[in-house]
Amino acid sequence: MKTWKIILITLGVAAVAVYLVFAFSAEKDNTVSNAPSINIKDADELQFVSEAKIKQILKKKGINPEKPVTEEKFAEVERIIEGNNAIKNCEVSKTVSGKVNIDIWQRKPVFRVMTADKSYFLDEEKVEIPCDFEYFVPIVTGTDNKDFIKGELFDFILFLQKDDFWQSQITQINVDKNKEITLVMRIGRHTVLLGTLDGYERKMNNLFTFYKKVLNEKGWNKYGKIDLQFDKQIVCTK
Repeated sequence: MKTWKIILITLGVAAVAVYLVFAFSAEKDNTVSNAPSINIKDADELQFVSEAKIKQILKKKGINPEKPVTEEKFAEVERIIEGNNAIKNCEVSKTVSGKVNIDIWQRKPVFRVMTADKSYFLDEEKVEIPCDFEYFVPIVTGTDNKDFIKGELFDFILFLQKDDFWQSQITQINVDKNKEITLVMRIGRHTVLLGTLDGYERKMNNLFTFYKKVLNEKGWNKYGKIDLQFDKQIVCTK
């Protein structure tokens, strides 16, 4: 009889021990899973922000990213993260199981502006983005006139970006004091004098035709300058 009592007591103690172990593990796992998951959806293409940087942004505003975020805080978290110019959109949501996801999309640069004292990207919504990492887009130099950069010049560069050939061929756009444009090309040793932005679609179409009919035959390094400023002719110099 005593043997059975000892066995029952031993089994009881073992059961309690197992329960406590599982209860502790479950509590620990629950604590970890309740911390929000930060998902940068376009991290393969853009690296303006990282998970560590997002956590830093939240901590500065008094939100601990290692602890659970209540639904009442979702809108505030979105507002804080979207306050960073590199972030285009942030969505905070909770799954059926209670997991909180912070999904983030970054702004994609269209071109880069470089002046004597600063450098920044502009995205499709004309928002300025700090140059925190290298991203290969056309570089605008020679002007800090933001009205011109975000107006006529922006429209011209969007036109170029919609064409796969110009998007890959043009590396730099220099603007002089008269708002006349010089294009630096990736292929060939020539620069292109576009002049003002008046009639830029016609000028670029003429240049493309010149590339196909002339440079393809004579070679891409034949000329040093190609001038598109005249209505009915293209002037080339070595």
